[in-house]
Amino acid sequence: MYRVILQDAPSHRGTLLAQIELATAMGDLDAALERCDEAFTQLGKDDEKILSRKSKILLQAGQSADAVSILMELRKGAPPASPVHSQAGRAALEAGKIDEAEKIFSEIRQSDPANKQAILGLVQIAEARGNIEKAMALIEQHIQA
Repeated sequence: MYRVILQDAPSHRGTLLAQIELATAMGDLDAALERCDEAFTQLGKDDEKILSRKSKILLQAGQSADAVSILMELRKGAPPASPVHSQAGRAALEAGKIDEAEKIFSEIRQSDPANKQAILGLVQIAEARGNIEKAMALIEQHIQA
């Protein structure tokens, strides 16, 4: 079925995303990244769905710094409730950009104090810094909310 769709509409966003997903599912992250780049030639470099998917593949491939760059750009136009903010915080954390991750998670909590991803990120940052008291306080605040 996918072959028919791929042949009939090779430049359709859904088709391009399917090609990316197929390569990812097969464990070929290099091919998945190539498919992302091919999708950009068809849809433009600013396609948010392709950029978001590429950032996830980059994270899987251990290229967290590149993923952070993409996600930081996506955050600029994203509404406050968008999951791209948490994704950027997670990627920054994985890239070892602790201060940047903390800033992102703190911004998320300002607009959504009960956001579990932001709280968890801040707890992990506090633990990584050896500040167990702060980590526990964040958890207690969340439980009481």
